[in-house]
Amino acid sequence: MTLPRQKVTRVLVVEDDPVSSQIILKAMSQAGFEASHASTVREAVAAIDGFAPDLMLLDVGLPDGDGFEVCRHVQRQARLSATPVIFISGHDDTASKLRGFEAGGVDYVTKPIVHAELLARVTTHLRLKRAFDLLADLQAERIKRLGAVQVALMPQPAALPEARFAVRLEQLCEAGGDIYDVVNVGDGVVDYLVADVSGHDISSSLWTSSLKTLTAEYATPANPPLDIVRAMNRVLTRILPDGHFFTLAYLRLNRRQRRVGLVLAGHPPPLLVRTSEAATLLDGEGDVVGAFEDAAFHYREFRVSRGDRLFLYSDGLIELQPDRGAALDRLREAGDR
Repeated sequence: MTLPRQKVTRVLVVEDDPVSSQIILKAMSQAGFEASHASTVREAVAAIDGFAPDLMLLDVGLPDGDGFEVCRHVQRQARLSATPVIFISGHDDTASKLRGFEAGGVDYVTKPIVHAELLARVTTHLRLKRAFDLLADLQAERIKRLGAVQVALMPQPAALPEARFAVRLEQLCEAGGDIYDVVNVGDGVVDYLVADVSGHDISSSLWTSSLKTLTAEYATPANPPLDIVRAMNRVLTRILPDGHFFTLAYLRLNRRQRRVGLVLAGHPPPLLVRTSEAATLLDGEGDVVGAFEDAAFHYREFRVSRGDRLFLYSDGLIELQPDRGAALDRLREAGDR
């Protein structure tokens, strides 16, 4: 049986004094670390980019600059910003130590170097880094699982061919507060929902499942779209914490009658692209869902023809633009192409 290969721990030593360099490199090698060496700022920057160290031992005084400059370079690299930097210096003054910590260093060792002390500090900071990395991995895995559950709540076009819809889902994080739903109400009637819960933290995404549950409960032929949204609001105002609410667009399409009923609740206007007319944004004022018991929602009905298309979207599509009006104009122009 072949055992899995353990990851080698890499230590970059940036020291211009040959004697100190050899002492430190030997100590790191004897401890089982893969050590690399640089003696100038230029060499250090090149080594950082190519060697990708797990920890750095960095001399403060270098021939072409100082170690603080190198440390700041490390902090600017997203993939290396968590790399511990331990400064080494012959100066024991408080000002130098403070500069080191301000530059992003985690520790400061003064010369002459004591092997046992240096190794203890290196080992401690590597353990801390591994603990933080493990915690980050665990959190990322939890968020991925939450995101997978959230996506599983949203129906795919292949599962509802009679609804004749397509989806483009791009989340900025693994789990977000946007949700869509499609419900086959029956007899050529399909309900479509796009909603966005306020806030951009992970807790906000947990409330999307409540909206999914309410849609399944109320989306029936006996309940018109406006009544459905009002019923959702009555429930959500009782369970959502302060500061949380939904914006949503709820649309019912009756294919036999070619009629659409649309409810807007603080949500961006859907885009209607007809076969023979310019694209239109279906504007409408309406309160958000889940914030006010007496909320008022915008409702409108209109007819559609074969070949017409309706686009529902989350506010993420337009909020990236500083000017909301300009973003909506661009969306309308895109519909005319």
